[in-house]
Amino acid sequence: MILEQKWNILGGALLLLGIWAFVSYGPYHQKCPDEYTTSEEHLAAVEKWTNDFYDKNPDASLGDWAAARHNFYKKNNCKEALQRVEDYDSGKADPASKKIVDEVVDEVIFGHRLYELVSDGKYEEALALSSNAMETYPNSVDIWIHRTMAYYFLSNCAEAAAAAYHVSMIAPEDDEDAQQLLPNILNSDLCAQ
Repeated sequence: MILEQKWNILGGALLLLGIWAFVSYGPYHQKCPDEYTTSEEHLAAVEKWTNDFYDKNPDASLGDWAAARHNFYKKNNCKEALQRVEDYDSGKADPASKKIVDEVVDEVIFGHRLYELVSDGKYEEALALSSNAMETYPNSVDIWIHRTMAYYFLSNCAEAAAAAYHVSMIAPEDDEDAQQLLPNILNSDLCAQ
C-alpha cells in the first residue's frame, strides 16, 4: 500500500514535470529575440506574441503592450534585449535601430487603430487609414486583414476577396487564420451568391 502511494506520487510529479517542460520548451515557447537565427523567425514570433497578448487583453494600450513585452524580457532573462530597451529609452540607441523600432511601433499602432475602427463600424474611415498605412507598410498582414474586413462589412465582396487574396500571399503559411480569410470570405453568405 505504501509502495503504491509512493509510485502514485512519483508518477504525479513526473506528469507535472512533463507539463512544465512542454509549456516551457514546447511549441508555444517564445525565445529571446537574439536566440532566433533569422529576422523572419523573430518577426513571426513577435507577431504571434502580440496577437496572443491582444487576444488576452483586447483593451490594452500600446504602453500596456510595451510593459508586458519588457516583463517578458525580464522573465526570460533576455539580457541583450533589455540592454537595447535601456539604450533606446536613454537615447543611446544607434539611429538605424531606433528607426526600426519606431517603424514597428508605428505599424502596431496603425493595426490597433484599424482594429478599433472596424470594431466600431467605421469602415470608410478604416479604409482611408489603411490606404495611408499601406504606403508605409505594404506587407503588414494585420493592416490588410482589417482592410479586408472593412470591405466585407461594406458588402464589397470583390474588394474584400482581392484584399483577402493579398493576405494569403503575404501571411506566413502557418498563420491559419490569415490563410483561411479568403475561403471564409468567398464562402460567406454575403459573398457566395
